[in-house]
Amino acid sequence: WEIELYSTPKAKFDNPREMAPKDSLEKFRSLKLGAWIILGPYTVAEQEASLSRYFTVPNAVYDQLYTKFNPVNFDPEGYMRILKKAGFKYVMFVPKHCDGFCLWDTKTTDYNVMNTPFQRDMLKELVAAAKKVGMDFNLYYSIADWNTPDYIPHGYIPLGSHYGGPRESLPEGETPDFDRYMTTMKTQLKELSDSAGPTLMWWFDANWSPNYTPVRAREIYAHLRELQPKGLFSNRIGSAFHRYTYAVTWFASEKESFGDYAVNEVVMPRFNRKIPWEFTKPANNSYSWTNTPIKPGITYVDWAVNSACGDGNQLIATAIKADGTFDEKLIEQFNVLEDWTTRFGESYYNTRGGPYMRTTWYGSTCNEDNVYIHVFKTDNGKLVLPPLGRRILSARLLGSTRGYSPDTALALEETKSDNVANVEVEQTDKNVIITLDPKDVNPLYTIVALKIKGEAFEIEPIEVVINAGVAVTASSVDDSVNKPENTCDGDITTFWKVKAGERSAWVEYDLGEQRTISRAILDEGMEESQPISISSYQVQAKIDGQWKTVFQSAPIWANHPWSIAVTNQEAIFTPVKARYYRLNISAAKDDLVVHEVRLYER
Repeated sequence: WEIELYSTPKAKFDNPREMAPKDSLEKFRSLKLGAWIILGPYTVAEQEASLSRYFTVPNAVYDQLYTKFNPVNFDPEGYMRILKKAGFKYVMFVPKHCDGFCLWDTKTTDYNVMNTPFQRDMLKELVAAAKKVGMDFNLYYSIADWNTPDYIPHGYIPLGSHYGGPRESLPEGETPDFDRYMTTMKTQLKELSDSAGPTLMWWFDANWSPNYTPVRAREIYAHLRELQPKGLFSNRIGSAFHRYTYAVTWFASEKESFGDYAVNEVVMPRFNRKIPWEFTKPANNSYSWTNTPIKPGITYVDWAVNSACGDGNQLIATAIKADGTFDEKLIEQFNVLEDWTTRFGESYYNTRGGPYMRTTWYGSTCNEDNVYIHVFKTDNGKLVLPPLGRRILSARLLGSTRGYSPDTALALEETKSDNVANVEVEQTDKNVIITLDPKDVNPLYTIVALKIKGEAFEIEPIEVVINAGVAVTASSVDDSVNKPENTCDGDITTFWKVKAGERSAWVEYDLGEQRTISRAILDEGMEESQPISISSYQVQAKIDGQWKTVFQSAPIWANHPWSIAVTNQEAIFTPVKARYYRLNISAAKDDLVVHEVRLYER
């Protein structure tokens, strides 16, 4: 597919990255569902990967955990078969996390798996197992390395925290040298590339050091592009220190931002077809195995469906216990995921998001002449969609789940002939109405397949913004160009700016008549979740002449530089009916600029 951002190395955002291979992008988007494979010294302590060093495990203790690292039940082929059965199409292995411990036979440091009681090259065994089972194998790499003094400063992250000094010491008379660390990174990346062979995805992380400059980041990118001509490298391969934070979803507009696909682990991204993206979350409450509750399998399904409907991939952290086994409770919840992917894989794998953009009531995926409506809610079996713009030829309900509750069952019996669900579809110039028997409606398990005339992916993404082009007023305006009307003109490049020095303001929308609203989106910048300034806001509706707050943004983590745009991308609230609505910005860190405010019925 043609993607605007990849048309030239100097495209829309003056982006210096190389052109990503088109066939690699297509494969990335087709796979949809991936699983982390994570284990290391931190597993011995049953603590978070690397980040437990200093905070929950004293450095002196943490740095010796590797001497007890011995996952005797390590079973690469077994892992691959379990994951494949559940519906995962690719794995993302973590051979080196921030602590610098290497799970392969590296020549760059003695702090590696060959010097543990285990004494086996895990990378080689996992690569061989993935090939045997037919699982796509990919690699993570942490730019931060708390093992070596050459990584400076040793533990800096955006929070401003430090994880103590490095594990190793330099010989007397030597001083830390980040260029020497660059050589180490290049050597390690070549070792990984040689061992793994051609690899589709490289998931980079921890690009926090100010010494990892944009120039050095591009040097690493060029090195990898030479090693892996068909590879895709995540946006965190770029330097964090030409922007506000490393963890935003999309590529920042600054000229030195680059990478081939975007990753996010903070908030589920919305809908974006232009940039390939992947959302990741852990299966429990940690990216390594800890003795914390395993999330229910229906949560994995929810992540997968919402990512796919947003045109992205889902990567789930499936950590391995210290003895080398998967948690039995995790495998049990994989059965729920297996059930869903087996029954509804047609609407998931090898699809693209849209054309209907995801709402709280529905989402959609598509391929060829098929549009799959993922039904989350109905009004007593009825779902009204915006017009499709293509003729609907037929409709069917995938895998009836009448009477099924994923909370009480792990598998479905085959649908009996006398329990076949029906679906009715009415198409007009104004809408598409889907009617189901209410008994057949189960969130995430209700999917209506529409056969249409023409290619589904060619349909422009569809959403209805209630406040598009309406009358607007504001409490403060900087000038006649950066006016409040820009926040609902549908153009992300225009914006409303308040007077310099003001840290609170409101913008009001007159819908012309009473409309029911239950969702709002605030875009401070030109990219989704781009950190700017706002730290607190409210969505308000004017009811009986009084402004009523219907949504209050959640507080940001203490002492964190991220703005509200990262952690509160969507405001979802109980439906309220009114003519006038406000975005009330109650606190900001800097001058206020807002690019778009969108109000939705759903």
